Amino acid sequence: TYCAPGSWAALTEATGAWVDAVAMAAKSEGPAFALARPPGHHATARMAMGFCLVNFACAAVRSHLDSAAPAPGSSESVEI
Repeated sequence: TYCAPGSWAALTEATGAWVDAVAMAAKSEGPAFALARPPGHHATARMAMGFCLVNFACAAVRSHLDSAAPAPGSSESVEI
């Protein structure tokens, strides 16, 4: 996986878009969509792979679970 001078800025912006989309969906603020390429499905928690530097979906869900108080009677699960 190659990095260019703008890679860090691009991936932090893309991760932020996913985090915002998950937060909006969790609050039922309408449909939410984050378009970020590549989607990050090859990245692991410790390694970038296949042009994916960050797994955006996992980062967004982890951010949501870490910041949200669970609703009474709900589980800490998220469907992706």
